[in-house]
Amino acid sequence: MSFRTKVVFSSILLASTLSIFRFEAIGESRVRVPLKETTSRHFIGDEAVSTAPGIGPSRSSPAPYPPGDTIGCTYYEFQQNGSMGRQIAWSSANNRIHFVWSRWSTDHGPRTVRYNSRADEGTGTWAWSSGLSGGKDISEIGGGYANCDVRADGAAVVTFHEVPIPGIYITNSGYDTIPPEGAFDLIDAPASPNCSGVESGSIEFASNYIWPKVEWQDVGGANIRHIVSCEAPPEGTPADEIKSIIYYRYADNVASACIPNSDDTLGTYIDATYTVNPVVRADPNSDNVAIVYLKPLYDRYDPRDPCDWIQWQHDVVYLESTDGGVSFQDGTASFMNITDYTLGGTLDTDELEHKAYIDLSALYDHNGVLHVVWSTPIYEPDSTEPCRPLYSSRLWHWDNSGNCIALVYDAEHPRCHCPEGTGAFNVSIAKMNISECYSTGEAEFGLFVSFTRFGAHTVPGDDDISSDCSDDGFSNGDIFITASSDGGTTWNHDASANGSEGDGTPWITGSAIDLTNTLTDNCDRDFCHSEHWASMTKYSENFLHIAYVDDNDAGTGIRGNEGAITNNAYKYTRYPWFKPAPVCSLVLTESPFDIMIAPSDSTGCINQYQDTVGFEIMNFGNQTVDYLASADSSWIHPGTSPGTIETGCDPTTTLQFTVGPIPEPGYYGSTIAVEYTCIDGNGTLFVAVNVQVICERDSAQVDCTPGDAEESGTVDIDDVVYCINYIFTGGPSPHPDLCCADANASCAIDVDDVVYLIGYIFTGGAAPQESCSPDNCGPF
Repeated sequence: MSFRTKVVFSSILLASTLSIFRFEAIGESRVRVPLKETTSRHFIGDEAVSTAPGIGPSRSSPAPYPPGDTIGCTYYEFQQNGSMGRQIAWSSANNRIHFVWSRWSTDHGPRTVRYNSRADEGTGTWAWSSGLSGGKDISEIGGGYANCDVRADGAAVVTFHEVPIPGIYITNSGYDTIPPEGAFDLIDAPASPNCSGVESGSIEFASNYIWPKVEWQDVGGANIRHIVSCEAPPEGTPADEIKSIIYYRYADNVASACIPNSDDTLGTYIDATYTVNPVVRADPNSDNVAIVYLKPLYDRYDPRDPCDWIQWQHDVVYLESTDGGVSFQDGTASFMNITDYTLGGTLDTDELEHKAYIDLSALYDHNGVLHVVWSTPIYEPDSTEPCRPLYSSRLWHWDNSGNCIALVYDAEHPRCHCPEGTGAFNVSIAKMNISECYSTGEAEFGLFVSFTRFGAHTVPGDDDISSDCSDDGFSNGDIFITASSDGGTTWNHDASANGSEGDGTPWITGSAIDLTNTLTDNCDRDFCHSEHWASMTKYSENFLHIAYVDDNDAGTGIRGNEGAITNNAYKYTRYPWFKPAPVCSLVLTESPFDIMIAPSDSTGCINQYQDTVGFEIMNFGNQTVDYLASADSSWIHPGTSPGTIETGCDPTTTLQFTVGPIPEPGYYGSTIAVEYTCIDGNGTLFVAVNVQVICERDSAQVDCTPGDAEESGTVDIDDVVYCINYIFTGGPSPHPDLCCADANASCAIDVDDVVYLIGYIFTGGAAPQESCSPDNCGPF
């Protein structure tokens, strides 16, 4: 597997110390701003009354308002703990958009699941009104954490969990029998134990399987409904209890037996995880279906895990069934570890810069290719706190066609977030969705990713300090979108977006657009705009369809310690299909190597007097790049030029060049210029080359008096002066070999040799040692 990480070095230096010829990247110093969270937090699924202050009906938040129409409202802003799944679905059969969300109608509940639908690709009439009272309850009291999909006939398919008895939770799912009326024929999924009898934690028998995600699939004419849920241990269980991932399968609304040829319809155990993250996705054009989830890097108390931040340390993995989910139940589905951060268990957790946390999204495209996106907090393994994640994060993409990991968006900055951070279960990139949209005008498919971005706005002149915080100290979120036209290898913004920061219209920021673009710094409760918990339809035509919460006080009010509970709009907006802005970008990658070069007119040297070496150049744009390399000295000759680099999973080539022959020893400098062009741009990279030409003889050829740096035949004060000039002022090197001046036989020429010689000459110290002897250092 290859990794395509867009890390652009501002300058590359070909440096040489004595005979060393090396690339070095000049980096920047960084300031640590760790997460202000405990290592593990409890996931929300219950209906406990919040202790946060209630403030009554929402007042009008300040303009500019985030875009879109209000589907309905909710005091319960917290839509999902981890992965969003989909709370919005588009049907090509009738061009309707379907929505589900968790709702409190007052500032302390009760919670229900709300459903709404809109005709004409999101521009027509609402099935159940809109605005403050928009939508229709489709669950009993305690319903929440909903997801949805659509069948081929356009009927909505939903899933959520309910609380029929206090302390007892069940997963429900079903389809609309009279679309779009929301007349859902719901089926309760069995609770624990699971069909396999597996106990992932300590108390599986008393657990509930909730937080479901749903996917509909046509398998041989049968309506298959795939559900994945996650174990919720009983109240009082430690937050870091490991959780079972459970799979349910329904064929034409009838539960499939988890054991073939039996009546047992319990859920099938898939694996275990520490966060609420699994999703299930099906290929609309085959019987393939995948359960994508986060798998712990190591089991608890493994000696390779000195960090023990168990909720924060996962690989991205999936199980794939090619028979419509049957192989999930019989145990024959294939397993794939996408990230393998520990390289097969050979790295400890404190050695890793990236580890998956809690969010992911997945999709099969029209060609049957599986795409997965996820975010990772950034770690600093070389720092004094290698285990502690930063708020800063990066967003990644992988697909099973190219099998490479590509950077989607880099949110390394700002490093200094709001005093209370981003709220539970969020880093600076959170709640992502990946979608495929087809443009009928361009006759072209594109991939798109939406996500919540915390830290979108920073203090003028300092991109490391966030400027969009509530007065309680929590970061306000914005909804971002980015696009790919090459299957997920490269990502960029919409060049036509022309908003200005904070004006509520799409604004270009990095490789994405800020779709909502609100800025309410230091806002009082009920006067904030924190756009969060966005969900985007899996598939669409001409427009991207997005639902999100406009949270009027940042943080998660229902947790009781993250801001206030406000009555928030659940909003719908759409954005036109776009081709990502063209990027013409060629960068150098760091490629250290060593080379020795001897003078071309020397005799008796054991080194060659010229050599071919190379450095890597990489196409980080989304266009084919043509390049031509040249040098300003006659002794360096680019060899593999001109050339072309295509885009792709590993768009790298090695530019080779010959150094030498150079007739005389000494220091030499040159510059290589790499000129490159694309359809939409051009540029030039410059590489400084610094070489010292020396002659290294073998031990039999080195004939000198130890300490005699100037080759006078004696060791005296002149040798001391000679060494000082060589070391401190760049004077000529000792000869016939450097080892002749290595008085203390340390295999290096430095101030210690000067002190050693002074001691020998003036105070009767020990005589210089035989550094040039093969038994000691030998020639260097």
